[in-house]
Amino acid sequence: LLELVYATGIRTGELLKLKVSDLDFTARTVLVRQGKGGKDRIIPIPSVTAGYLKEYVEKVRPKFAKRMKGGDDGTLIISYMSTTFNRTRLCEMFRRNRKLAGIDKPVTAMTLRHSIASHLLENGINVRYIQEFLGHERLSTTQIYTHTTLTGMRKHYNEHHPKEKRVRKIEAEAAG
Repeated sequence: LLELVYATGIRTGELLKLKVSDLDFTARTVLVRQGKGGKDRIIPIPSVTAGYLKEYVEKVRPKFAKRMKGGDDGTLIISYMSTTFNRTRLCEMFRRNRKLAGIDKPVTAMTLRHSIASHLLENGINVRYIQEFLGHERLSTTQIYTHTTLTGMRKHYNEHHPKEKRVRKIEAEAAG
């Protein structure tokens, strides 16, 4: 679950509404139906995440689903108590895992959403793709992340600024 949240940057409400049928293991995508603003979007997922999800769907989820009152409605995330997750249960899970990891700061689905957006931006993905990935209607909403990636900016600045290139060339010549 945590892997899925980080990999997709999915909002809590979108996560809780996911159905098994929204997963495409061949294309390695998740279909978010009626996300914020009532829009659908398709989110790519890494092969590692797809592998975890496939194992969950094929081996773990069926054990929980067969005990569901009223039958299996196809909801992706089911608890070990054979009930669907809600916001409270999700928050509890985040809190428990944060403590197990020894992290002092609060960690939420929104924290992971911000993290993946920043990490994608730092690794060079175009901000317009991040806009689509996150399901933002306006680019201005996504551009908030451009202000939070000084580390990424410094890396690219050092690689591409003419004066920094010149300094590296001089340092390389002196060393070699």
